[in-house]
Amino acid sequence: MKVTKIIIILSIIILVKGQFRRVNLHLVNKLEFSKNQWTNSRRTPTVPQLNCLPRFGNAGCPLEMIPDKVECVNDGVDSYGEVAWLCSAELDDRVAFSAIGVECEGFDFPGDKFVLEKSCALTFGLDWTEAMNLYGAVEDQSAFYLEPGKVMHFYSNQYTQSKRTKQIPQLNCYGGNAGCPNEFLPDSASCKVTGYDSEHNNFLWDCSAVLNENLDLGNSFVSCEGFRGPNDHYILKGSCGFFYELNYFDQNTQLLHKISALKFNANTKTQPKKERQQQQLQCKGYCPKSDIPTEITCYNLNHQTEEKRESNWYCEGNGNPLYVIDNPKITCEKIGTSFSFLPSCFLEYDFVQFNPDVKIPNFGYHRQRINQNNPPNQSSQNVSFFVILVIIIVLIACCCSFARKSSNSKKDLNSSSPSYTPLPNDDQNDQNVVSHSEAKTFNREEIPHQKKNSS
Repeated sequence: MKVTKIIIILSIIILVKGQFRRVNLHLVNKLEFSKNQWTNSRRTPTVPQLNCLPRFGNAGCPLEMIPDKVECVNDGVDSYGEVAWLCSAELDDRVAFSAIGVECEGFDFPGDKFVLEKSCALTFGLDWTEAMNLYGAVEDQSAFYLEPGKVMHFYSNQYTQSKRTKQIPQLNCYGGNAGCPNEFLPDSASCKVTGYDSEHNNFLWDCSAVLNENLDLGNSFVSCEGFRGPNDHYILKGSCGFFYELNYFDQNTQLLHKISALKFNANTKTQPKKERQQQQLQCKGYCPKSDIPTEITCYNLNHQTEEKRESNWYCEGNGNPLYVIDNPKITCEKIGTSFSFLPSCFLEYDFVQFNPDVKIPNFGYHRQRINQNNPPNQSSQNVSFFVILVIIIVLIACCCSFARKSSNSKKDLNSSSPSYTPLPNDDQNDQNVVSHSEAKTFNREEIPHQKKNSS
């Protein structure tokens, strides 16, 4: 009976679970909402897929202006880690979407990144495209037509206007070989529309900003919010933002604390603009020529930090592995107050015995990079291999010669010793023969003496 109840309960759970699917909202490319459709739900009441809220816009929610269908496209992740949606619909020309929001039911709990399938609802507001007075006359335009010759100004302390997306700063640095150091970001920028690229459906811009003489604008673009939807040539006023890269005007003049790595060679001299030339590598203290490295690479462990701070250099070279580079100090000729002229840089260091108890940050990582950048010398490996091979061949030849000499000496000993032909008898007969021969020799000496006595 208990087994039957368990089977029934499991079957009910499987059936209930099979009715609902969980979906990762970040992987959804597109959502569609219909006017007469309702959401799915397990823990909360179902709601209409489209919900117009009068407080979200100045046009209220006139029934004749609420769209029948809205399509929202996944536009990536916003600064809060949530999905940013770009929504479009066939709206009356007199209204446009104001603030929008997509709300879904978490599959297991509120805030779950997996949501219940078809549980999402769209909340939105409507704004008049033109501000009207009591007589229906146009008071102000909240949209303008983007065309060549239009000039825009952007400021670092101001944010964009928005109806469907989140507000962003008007000036946005997003990379470049100089990074985005706060102390050198521009306070303002100006861009002028110079044309239109019909192939890529983009406007062409010419932008300028007041920068440090050693910096220059890299790749840049202007992003605006279409008034009625994406790719609309009518732009929402104040919605444009300027995005740019910051590059060095001269690659030899850079911010030293932003450099990731520098290389130095013992046989190369510095090339300063005003100061005297020096050797790139300068060892202090114990510096035997046979042990010190001829090439050193230094890595800046603090180069990824945004704020200005002192560089933290870690250096490795091709010298004696029993010694390490300690207290590295990099000195460069200054350009202005903050920039360094890289060809003038030289390294001062101490050469100390390696201590395995001292832990160096990212030691294995940098050691791996050194090994990748400086592979072992293949020719030296080949030479050592041939030397070992020759030594082995010489040892084998010596062993063979010694064995040959020992065998020849044994043959000489065998040829010099007396030989005889034994009789075909056993060992006892051989002994008797020898004894008999000795007795016979003795008797020959005695026979004449005996004969003399007899006579």
